[in-house]
Amino acid sequence: MDQNYLGIHQKKLWSGTTVIFLDESGYSLIPFVARTWALKGEVPALYHSWGSRRKLSVISGIAVKYRNNELDTQLSFRIHPGKSVSTKEVIEFFYQLNRQIDGKKLLVWDNLSTHKSVRVKKFFKRHFEFESIYLPPYCPELNPDEGVWNWTKTKDLANACPESGEILVHLVRGSLRKIQRRKSLHIACLKGSELPWEMLLN
Repeated sequence: MDQNYLGIHQKKLWSGTTVIFLDESGYSLIPFVARTWALKGEVPALYHSWGSRRKLSVISGIAVKYRNNELDTQLSFRIHPGKSVSTKEVIEFFYQLNRQIDGKKLLVWDNLSTHKSVRVKKFFKRHFEFESIYLPPYCPELNPDEGVWNWTKTKDLANACPESGEILVHLVRGSLRKIQRRKSLHIACLKGSELPWEMLLN
């Protein structure tokens, strides 16, 4: 990865701008199966709603800012049960970010068509506190927010078998709130991406 790419964000960070890495993902009633403990001689069994179409979508963003000469982070998210994230949901999330984060904001996200819609472009023209930069195509490894999905799905909620959509929402919200409270997980997501964060985190 060319370090000049992070250099764009580094200059913004030093100028007081909050850099927000944003992404969307989905969850379903079908569990992520992972190795787990069991009594000797017994094979653990998972019982879930196989084939169920019940799902939920989530949009989240890891915000990074220099505060008092230190790197400060926070996680924001919004859950949408039973539907995908469209332009409407993206703009609703922008308003949430504006309430939670003061000052200039630089959004860093992928080239999804929803992110380039006419309504999104009109929003940016009306709200000068927002800027937007697109990641290179097909490079999810450059987005630290991917680490949020990895941790919730493959670690915290591994082998979870919710019996209903309501329980799924409860589990996902609880898992994301754990990340919100643990700055060490924010840093792990930053370092887990292929952006050269060592130039900022050391």
